[in-house]
Amino acid sequence: MFVLVVERSFRAALHRITLQVLRELVKAGADLSAVDDKGRNALHLSVNSSSDDADEALDLEAALLRGGCPTSALDVRGRLPLHYAFVKAGKHRDCARADPIEVVSLLVEAMEERRERGGIKVDLEDEFGARPIHYAAYRGATVSCLLLLQKGKSTKYYYYSDVQYILQYVQCFAYYV
Repeated sequence: MFVLVVERSFRAALHRITLQVLRELVKAGADLSAVDDKGRNALHLSVNSSSDDADEALDLEAALLRGGCPTSALDVRGRLPLHYAFVKAGKHRDCARADPIEVVSLLVEAMEERRERGGIKVDLEDEFGARPIHYAAYRGATVSCLLLLQKGKSTKYYYYSDVQYILQYVQCFAYYV
């Protein structure tokens, strides 16, 4: 129990320091659209490192979005930061049940705002032909699936079999876990 408390305290302190550094970088005019060798920007990395814990603060992601970090940036695999809410770099086969609805809601809302100004859609396929909703279904993220169905293509543009498949997959996963 003591280790868990220390770990949480350390993570909280690290989070506060990271947030302070980010604010200073934004004030100094840092380029939040800069990418690493895999084409991932700060939002990709932040979402990738976020946990599936509902109690986790999203201050860092919110600050990046307020600072203008692009939500539509695609990495080398053609993934948006939204993809990384469900599939984590280096852990792409992880199928542990998780529904990161808080980070998904934050990203979808930002993407929707920016889409009105010519931004990208929430249902963009990566190089493997998978949309964020497919990864959400794979992780058993029922609430996120429903949000992505609502905010993505209108369900009338999905093939009925696609919608049926996604919802059945979520149902089956919930039954067997």
